[in-house]
Amino acid sequence: MLSTNALPRFVLGWSEGPLRGWRRVLGGPLVVVTYLLATYAIIYWFLPGRLSADLNIYVAQPLMWGGLALLSYLLWRNLEDRPALSLGFLALAILAGVFQLSILVSAGLVFGFGYSPYAAQAMNMAKNGLYVVTFLAGVEMSRAYLVHRWSGVNTLIVIAAVALLLGVVGIPPAHYREMDETGRAFQTAGTSFLPTASEGVMATLLAFVGGPLPAFTYRLLLHAFEWFSPILPDLEWTVAAFVGTLSPILATVIVLGVQFGGHSEEKPAERGWDVSPLWMLTAIVVVGVIWLNAGLLGVQPALVSGGSMEPTLHLGDVVFTRQVDADTIAVGDVVRFTDGQAAMLHRVVEVYHGPEGSYFVTRGDNNNVEDQPILATQIEGKVVFTLPKVGWVPIYVNKLINRFR
Repeated sequence: MLSTNALPRFVLGWSEGPLRGWRRVLGGPLVVVTYLLATYAIIYWFLPGRLSADLNIYVAQPLMWGGLALLSYLLWRNLEDRPALSLGFLALAILAGVFQLSILVSAGLVFGFGYSPYAAQAMNMAKNGLYVVTFLAGVEMSRAYLVHRWSGVNTLIVIAAVALLLGVVGIPPAHYREMDETGRAFQTAGTSFLPTASEGVMATLLAFVGGPLPAFTYRLLLHAFEWFSPILPDLEWTVAAFVGTLSPILATVIVLGVQFGGHSEEKPAERGWDVSPLWMLTAIVVVGVIWLNAGLLGVQPALVSGGSMEPTLHLGDVVFTRQVDADTIAVGDVVRFTDGQAAMLHRVVEVYHGPEGSYFVTRGDNNNVEDQPILATQIEGKVVFTLPKVGWVPIYVNKLINRFR
């Protein structure tokens, strides 16, 4: 039987003397984080092309995620201040998961349902179940270990850092590559990054107050519905972003209220965070971002992902467009339009009228060739103002990812 005593003292974080603080931060957590990032890299960059999709997803990945779960569990057992299993916290996790699913189903009742994209055959469902369970076991066991191993640091910082780390490895690289496409960056953020971050904060909070089992149970409920329900809500991306981001935040507020809103002697402010203003502000910001991205605030953001409009617009700039009447668009205006599946930001250089309506000829300021004429129906908005360079983060993340492809 494998004993944690066989693990190196540095890995377990055992130490004496002045190095204790550093080893607490860099001992076992460094091993877990390294294993986690290596697993992510192997799954998405090394195994594709070397193993079939089935062997990758249903054999290699369960083995790697299971290994992470075992490593984290052995380290977890050596924590002196780990929380004991509590049926109350487990019930709280189930309540949070059911609450989120109820909001999702309610949205489906309003906007409609569609058939699940996942296979319904028993064997395939069993294989999907193996993948989901091992993935969640690895992620949530490591989440609980990290958040408690770093518990001596400011609580809010620890929860945010752990949620961010595990959120990053929960998103496939293909989604990061979408972040440097004009017109896709903010949609991807709304449907992938923000919901993942919100769910990660909720899971990290559960792991912090109750250990790995409540966090695992909470996420298992959500993933089981997604993977095994024969029908799923068929939502527009704006609605999906709103529901997927806001419902975990509301569930988090509920958990915080139950955990700290009663007669607990230790109030949230004494732990280094102020619950209500913090999470309500987060909810307001998230709603604002989704509304902004959907154009509900009058303007819509778009990321400049190329150099065709230099020196007017640079790579990484974020422009805001406003829908206007086609008759008001004049030569010299910079417009956002669709060309097939791609969104473009170019300047109008000519306007003429034909039997089917107005036609617009555009060209990038840095291009020598004009684009094919477009119809007014292809124009999504006119650029009204620009924020320089604020979108450089997703672009450079994408460049870093592409270097390992």
